[in-house]
Amino acid sequence: MTAEAVLDTAKHSDAVVYAVSSGKHPKMTFLEDLTQFTGGALFTVESTANLDQIFLNILEEFRRRYFMTYWPSGGLSNGWHKLEVRVRDAKFTVKAPPGFLVR
Repeated sequence: MTAEAVLDTAKHSDAVVYAVSSGKHPKMTFLEDLTQFTGGALFTVESTANLDQIFLNILEEFRRRYFMTYWPSGGLSNGWHKLEVRVRDAKFTVKAPPGFLVR
């Protein structure tokens, strides 16, 4: 699949993508976009020595996730709809896709 097709598929899915990359390279923008659109995260490592800790951190983050459903009032037109999720308590971190796609 092309990068555009993968991003489009990710926008239509409920998948959360985490990526681990070994340094900067031309595909990094794609990985950044993919993890951002799905509410995941991108980890860049210099060596594979700490991979086990990175994966443990990802698993811990998944254990602390909540699933929320949003139903807007009124009809929605086709296309991309920006969505921002915030919390009042600063000790919490929100990771969410920047919006959703309606077709």
